[in-house]
Amino acid sequence: VYLVSQSGASSDCVEEESKGLEGEIKQAEEALKEVRGKVDAAKQSASAARKDRDVVAQAAALDSEVAELEKALAALQDVAERAGEQVEVDVAELGIVEKASAVVHREWKRRRRLCMEVLLTFSERADCKVEKLVDRYAVETDDSCGHHFP
Repeated sequence: VYLVSQSGASSDCVEEESKGLEGEIKQAEEALKEVRGKVDAAKQSASAARKDRDVVAQAAALDSEVAELEKALAALQDVAERAGEQVEVDVAELGIVEKASAVVHREWKRRRRLCMEVLLTFSERADCKVEKLVDRYAVETDDSCGHHFP
């Protein structure tokens, strides 16, 4: 870099050098953009690979769960075959199960009502619909999970 007070430095020389530096800066900026693009592509690729790995892990877990359920089913079928066609139901046990089911159902209704109240409050404050909040924050509803309680 030449200073004006230096001998031999002319305005033409300074202008040429500044144009040269500006050209180098532009090339460096373009190279930086290209590198950033490659980094973004690599991040997307890594994200996709992580998702694939997670799916494979979930599939393996499901396979093991299916195997366990098949073993349990085989054991239950064996018990049913040994018991014959008649299976006796204990009336007292049936009553206990019905009461427990009613308790669980009431608790489910209470929790669902509380969740809906929270979502409604948020939707009023955000001035948007509940469905939009459910989508935006990935809230799993009973319907989206396939649970349809009476």
